Amino acid sequence: MAAAGKTLRNPSFLGLDAGKMIAAVLVVVTHSRILTTVPTPVARVIGVFISLAVPFFFIVSGFLCFHLSRGSHDAELWRTRKGASTGLWLYVAWTVAYFPASITSFVVEHAGFNVVTFIRYVHKVIFVGEWQLWFLLSMAIGYAVIYGLLRIDKSKYAIFAVGLACYAVSCVIETLQSMSADELPHALEKVIGIYNKVFASPRVLLQGVAYITVGMMLALWYERLHKMLQRRKVQLVFVLASSAFVLTFFSYHAFISSNALVASGIGGVLRFLLAFVVACMSVLWVGEDGKGLFRHIRSVSAVTYTVFIYLMG
Repeated sequence: MAAAGKTLRNPSFLGLDAGKMIAAVLVVVTHSRILTTVPTPVARVIGVFISLAVPFFFIVSGFLCFHLSRGSHDAELWRTRKGASTGLWLYVAWTVAYFPASITSFVVEHAGFNVVTFIRYVHKVIFVGEWQLWFLLSMAIGYAVIYGLLRIDKSKYAIFAVGLACYAVSCVIETLQSMSADELPHALEKVIGIYNKVFASPRVLLQGVAYITVGMMLALWYERLHKMLQRRKVQLVFVLASSAFVLTFFSYHAFISSNALVASGIGGVLRFLLAFVVACMSVLWVGEDGKGLFRHIRSVSAVTYTVFIYLMG
């Protein structure tokens, strides 16, 4: 964060630039074999960071969307509409680029090209998300929902409540999906079965809107948070509290399997809270990029993720 009393001529969100670079690298790591070479507790702790990569991208996107709107309702409408259209355009463009390899893989997996295989492929593209591109579809849905709520003049707190509700529902769905058919009432088993066939995971439909609204609220609270954290005592309390939470989460996650965390309903809640803490710490690191280092970091993170999508897809 910026030093107290110091005026910055060209302030930049250095924490966001550094965070996006780290997140881009982590996304690549999760699709490699690196984690298979380290002890299980270490892999689980690294897995915590990896699980925060996409939520961090969502939160940063929401923060910048509303921070750059500077409280203008018209600007917020324009930027959220642009976010939805950009996410959808990128998803369609990359899906088309992937099509030759994707449809070949799908035909092999489903033993031949026929009408059923084609329908399954179209269903996957529309409702589940194509390969590593699901976050673009989730971003488009999230911004579309927020745009619709802004259009009917809902307050940001009401929109945030919708985001929290979406995330709560996604945690419930993840918990129910982790349970066997014998553990669920027959009617609920049927409902979850239908949901699994249509959407597979709650992340596309629900988690984008949830995390984007977190970024929206950080933009709303930013000035108050920044002023509050100019005080050294508050900085110390914030760092100690954040460190205690992070260390507790890591120690808990390192010795409990991801499946057990999901089954207990705790995994999603802890991921959401930790993503919020990391985003707060990143957003509040503001400074001047005098030598252009962080500008280059932005470029490297964008290239890293683009190359990943192209090569790992």
